[in-house]
Amino acid sequence: HPYLAKRISLRTSYDYPDEGSRWDLEHCMALTLDLLAKGRLDIGPMMTHSVGWQELPDLYRRLDEGDLDIVGVTVDWTGAG
Repeated sequence: HPYLAKRISLRTSYDYPDEGSRWDLEHCMALTLDLLAKGRLDIGPMMTHSVGWQELPDLYRRLDEGDLDIVGVTVDWTGAG
């Protein structure tokens, strides 16, 4: 995978400011969803896997075992309860 070939580790930490702030969790989520809905935030290149909800235990097992091929995952929740 092109992102992993360079052996770069990126570690971040972030906390949202108090509720009501311009960048609190609610506003950040709303902005993200709005950008996705308008097609202005292309996450396609980050998605490496697409799984059904039934496959999540296996996916988490692979992550726990250090599977570096998994970068971004979309989950199909169709039929999940």
